[in-house]
Amino acid sequence: MKFKHSAFTENTPEMREWLEELGWKSKYIQEGADIIVCASNTGLFSAIVEETQQWFKAYKAECIDCRSNPELFKAVTAIRDDSDYMQWFRNIFKGGHWFNDKHQRVGPVCYDKMSLKELIEKFKKEEK
Repeated sequence: MKFKHSAFTENTPEMREWLEELGWKSKYIQEGADIIVCASNTGLFSAIVEETQQWFKAYKAECIDCRSNPELFKAVTAIRDDSDYMQWFRNIFKGGHWFNDKHQRVGPVCYDKMSLKELIEKFKKEEK
């Protein structure tokens, strides 16, 4: 699987289960972890204690910060090249009706796959 974007968020069982459902593989779970970090180039995620991991300070500039926005984290980590599963689409004929592809295959005729920029805009608005 080829995931497209690296991201991080709060470490919760729900977020770890979400990643595993999508096909991300767990690399490392640190005792007392407060952050989950996903590396798109490897398809691996780690749960870390942010302040104890020096590499994370430099790496997080390359990641999408989804702390306090679990829906954005879910949308970003679902984006990949080989499947539409759980990715967000917009019906181009219904004025931007949004949905994700959990159960159905989406045809290219009436729907546009949302870009990273559009997803960030959508979920940042909903966060307010």
